[in-house]
Amino acid sequence: MRKLLILLAIPYITIAQDIHFSSYYALQPEINPALAGFMEGLYRGKVFYRHQWSNVPVPYNTVGLTLDGRFFVSGLRDAWIGSAISLYSDQAGDLRFGERYVSIMPSYTHSLDGENYFLGVGLALSYFWRTVDIANATTNSQWDGFQYNPDLPINEPDFGPVSAPNLSAGVFWAGKMDNLQLIIAGSLHNLIKPNVAFITKEQRAIRTTVYSLARIYFNRQFSLLPMITINYQRPASEYIVGLQFAYDLNPQWYSVNIFYAGILMRVNDAITPVVRYRFKSIELSVAYDITISELGSYAGRNAGPEVILSVMYPFDLPQSGVGSLSCPRF
Repeated sequence: MRKLLILLAIPYITIAQDIHFSSYYALQPEINPALAGFMEGLYRGKVFYRHQWSNVPVPYNTVGLTLDGRFFVSGLRDAWIGSAISLYSDQAGDLRFGERYVSIMPSYTHSLDGENYFLGVGLALSYFWRTVDIANATTNSQWDGFQYNPDLPINEPDFGPVSAPNLSAGVFWAGKMDNLQLIIAGSLHNLIKPNVAFITKEQRAIRTTVYSLARIYFNRQFSLLPMITINYQRPASEYIVGLQFAYDLNPQWYSVNIFYAGILMRVNDAITPVVRYRFKSIELSVAYDITISELGSYAGRNAGPEVILSVMYPFDLPQSGVGSLSCPRF
């Protein structure tokens, strides 16, 4: 019987939801392809790791890599071409249910005034693979009439991988003002509604994401970063709000040296303390989910950490950034 197999896979197969993160402030190209290449430097490499549900027997693990850059093409005045490639792998459960994703993201960013205001668009052309290993599955056919007998066959087929292309699109506006920097972005994901089920046809629903991040300067040393992310993927919705405090350890220095601390909240789900440190073009961000929903009473309150390491080129990045057009710093 398929009962246990379906039960273990139900979070992915029957609802067909996307993987979610907490640290959207550090994963901008992953949530909106228009933001690929929107940075102070010219090139950036990023690795991220997410560990969920530490108290369950086989927790969820997500690892990923993103490389992006911006290119000032001759003939493009007050604009640049951005691009990114992102890869991630997610795996969970005794059945090693996994998803691997590769995405190529071309983007175009135009400065509306040649200095302070930007408008960008982008696409994500993706392909994913889903796999499951039923070697560790237990089914009703292994009941011998008295007890569970692992030597009996599970009488289940070996499910092959499920794979399909995918498409996302996004747009953003960003501005630099006297004491305020702001990004407002919107994106649509799963535009071709790929099939994600092993047994029956189950399309991954279109996801709408609205994202905004601001930086409010009080002086050269202190600033606040409020942020909000809204995801809607029928029938589920997710609201993440947060506030980070930034302290410039040496505002007179040529290069960047900033410490951040704050808290995020996935409404009715989790509270996430955040700390991050940036030195020159290297930034390390650590967040930790603390579950506040009813699910925490079953799987434990400590959902797990999310770690992101980002490195930009050039390494010794000046306060004003590089390139003919400098992006806002967040």
